Amino acid sequence: MGHQVQEQTSSRLIFEPAHPDHAYCLAPRLREVDKEEWSINFSEGFPNVESMMVQAIGEAQTKVDAEVEIISSDDGVLRGMWGYSVWETPTNVLYPFGAIWMASDDVLFDKYKKEFTRIARTKVFPMLDNMFSVYGNLVYAKNSKHVEWLARAGFQCHGTFE
Repeated sequence: MGHQVQEQTSSRLIFEPAHPDHAYCLAPRLREVDKEEWSINFSEGFPNVESMMVQAIGEAQTKVDAEVEIISSDDGVLRGMWGYSVWETPTNVLYPFGAIWMASDDVLFDKYKKEFTRIARTKVFPMLDNMFSVYGNLVYAKNSKHVEWLARAGFQCHGTFE
């Protein structure tokens, strides 16, 4: 299994390993643009977002270099899910390239944006820095909250897709 983000208990956000059942809880409450993004990226062979998320969780549970975590608020509500794995790269690449992703409800960005950014900068991204020489994310151009959040978190945009 991968490296779980350890966040202090005083946090209003809690990160825990994902279980396939979490996909069925979160998917109906995802932001519409996240549902669109999942459908664009992973629609082949999957009837709905829930099945795509279950597949991502299942694959992460069987790999050493992958992890999927849920993000819950301290009131017990599942707000989001994020994960990482090794991006499939040509065999001539000398270092692992990390693929990261996230999906959430509106509340995560509306109510917890500052705290989520702090946790990402102090826990998530340093952990990923230690695991991968390079990592990135494909973000749907219409997913402006994610694009803005990633920019504030220090990522550079190298183009968008629509």
